[in-house]
Amino acid sequence: MPIVQNVTAVTLAAPVPNLLAGSIYERPTFKARARYFITADAAGAIRIQINHGSRTIMETAPVSRANRQPLIPDDMLLEAVVMPYEQIVVRASNTAAGPNDVFWRVDLLPIR
Repeated sequence: MPIVQNVTAVTLAAPVPNLLAGSIYERPTFKARARYFITADAAGAIRIQINHGSRTIMETAPVSRANRQPLIPDDMLLEAVVMPYEQIVVRASNTAAGPNDVFWRVDLLPIR
């Protein structure tokens, strides 16, 4: 099961167009069940949108303000199927003036 995990700083002036940009799993070569675990720092200003290719899986919405790396399974935000070679896009924006951190993890469970 491939896992992509990181912490990303997001500012009001510089939203992150794709948290997975540059990852080898941005476009998985296999059909998978994608599980998204996302939290943010205590400011509560982070908004997330998730797309698979041209399909919007989750419209822009706030996430937990746990201020830590997501706990599995407690902080699972969403689970959805991603098709082979479909681009996974996780956009992060910030509605506050100062920078805020996004703690995120994406698990890809291959479907056979």
